[in-house]
Amino acid sequence: MFWADRIAEEIIKSGKYKPYWVDDMKTPSGYAHIGSLLGPVIHSCLYRALKKADTAPIFTFVINDFDPADDLLPELKGKYEQYLGMPLKIAPSPDPNFESMADLFGGDFIRSIQSLGLALDNSEKIQDIYQKVSGSQKKEKGWLPFQVICEKCQKLGTTRVFAWDGEKVSYKCEPALVKWAQGCGHEGKMSPFGGTGKLPWKVDWPAHWKVLGVTIEGAGKDHC
Repeated sequence: MFWADRIAEEIIKSGKYKPYWVDDMKTPSGYAHIGSLLGPVIHSCLYRALKKADTAPIFTFVINDFDPADDLLPELKGKYEQYLGMPLKIAPSPDPNFESMADLFGGDFIRSIQSLGLALDNSEKIQDIYQKVSGSQKKEKGWLPFQVICEKCQKLGTTRVFAWDGEKVSYKCEPALVKWAQGCGHEGKMSPFGGTGKLPWKVDWPAHWKVLGVTIEGAGKDHC
């Protein structure tokens, strides 16, 4: 039996995961390569196996353009460092035919697939889950699972949110928060709604499942 048919059979027999919503996600940080297709191919095979079994599955693929630019292609190094830390949807495209890095690299990835046919009020609880899963004993006081886009330098990867009053978050754009980008030091306060920031990926992922209703998605060991 083909592996996807076997997994689909196990899913159906379990009586769980209904409706059958298969999902995958990609950070558009560079051009597509052969390894980039692993996730789409695996999830597409599983979707097709479920469809063949007459279960009416749904298959979605998300381009996470809110992730920050945390590395550069070799040809961009020495030219684009000032954009490290910005969301990929804001960081400008090196190709003038595209508005942003997300548009350029996300579009490239989508075309590759097509060619083949293919929470702030509970921050303490979330941090406890992080520790339980990772085995870490470290717990940062005042940690909040959210990053905003700095109002001054437009970077996301360098901001640290340290307070939440139920309406707005307080943040600082830290100069040395990460090694791959430098924050500007600005401190501010803003609403976390309306596209001003994002959840860290370990929280964004389950939130994504909850909002869309995703029930089936694979992951590498480094993401579990």
